[in-house]
Amino acid sequence: ELTMPKLSDSMADAVILRWLKSAGEPFARGEGLIEVETDKATVVYEAEWDGTLDAILVPEGATVAVAL
Repeated sequence: ELTMPKLSDSMADAVILRWLKSAGEPFARGEGLIEVETDKATVVYEAEWDGTLDAILVPEGATVAVAL
């Protein structure tokens, strides 16, 4: 399960701009998974471990809250 990490001190949520992987696609640690827009910048969220993206539950353009 992927959760949105806090990428800056003032970040409360982020907008999913673009998924860089498709459902069913494998990824390796350090690969970009999602391009997100925060309150301060557009950044790429990188995989923290190897895995496979089973499903995309949050569509592009949606806002997600930071995991606490």
